[in-house]
Amino acid sequence: MAGIDSAPGIALWLERMAFFFLILTFVSAPNSIAATQTAWLLGMAFWIVRFFFRPRPKFTSTFLLIPLLAYFGWSLISGLLSYAPDISLDRLQSVLLFVIFIFAVNQVKTLAAARFLAGALLVSCMVSVGWVPVERMLGRGVEVQNLTARSPLTDIGIRNGDTLVKVNKREISTPEELVSEIEGAGTAKLTLYRPDFYVDVELKKGDLLAGATALERLGVGNWKKSRNWRSTGFFGHYVTYAEVVQLIASLALGLFIASLGIAAGKDRKNTGDGDQKSAAGFLKGFNISPVSIALFISVLLMSLALLLTATRAPQGAFL
Repeated sequence: MAGIDSAPGIALWLERMAFFFLILTFVSAPNSIAATQTAWLLGMAFWIVRFFFRPRPKFTSTFLLIPLLAYFGWSLISGLLSYAPDISLDRLQSVLLFVIFIFAVNQVKTLAAARFLAGALLVSCMVSVGWVPVERMLGRGVEVQNLTARSPLTDIGIRNGDTLVKVNKREISTPEELVSEIEGAGTAKLTLYRPDFYVDVELKKGDLLAGATALERLGVGNWKKSRNWRSTGFFGHYVTYAEVVQLIASLALGLFIASLGIAAGKDRKNTGDGDQKSAAGFLKGFNISPVSIALFISVLLMSLALLLTATRAPQGAFL
């Protein structure tokens, strides 16, 4: 599948390791930036070392490399001529990510590899995409409502409708967990969600009210699980997740259209009649396979995940 040429000893294993880490790069891309970059850099390292062993591999280039190099060159000139070259040149690290394209082009040597990697990317993306609606149905945190005038939460800036997500970096799901952590730690750092941002506040054990229940001690009338947030998948921010989903959803949509397999010229004679027979002949040109159905379902689920990020630019890009 990898299309690795026969090479003696260590050279063969270097090529295998480079391809292995390319797979990890594709699998990690929809879920973790750190894992993706780690897999890519390790794969690049094995690939570069491979050039020191004979027979040396052929360097593959495409016309797409020209605009990428032009973009990097223009960014470099812009950085050198900016008002703060030290800051601008430091940001070139993100521009250098185009090297991942060179790495992938030189590792994907067969159609089977391209199909496998595209499938791995889609399946990996579906893990977070499948989790997004489930997470929304389950809810999260403690959304406080009907705060009393004496509530210690009001004193630290918490409002009705805010959701307490974490206490001392530990996720909570009930008011009892919140009070227990505050009493145990003495001083607790609360992370609350208020559309569309997160805020950290501190609450001390001595600030809690007297009462028999956790709600009474917090000065909260009632609470519920929150289902109001912008989905982030396994990333730390909804914009990052939305951009990733819209790119992979575009790939899935393209593969779905291609998988329909309209047979060029099939029943060409009848497709222009405009009658019942020509319509039936046209539809027969489609090949609705299990792969087509799976891709269609994946596009629908990715569209839902993209919708739940409430991020307009990626939504517009996908449309």
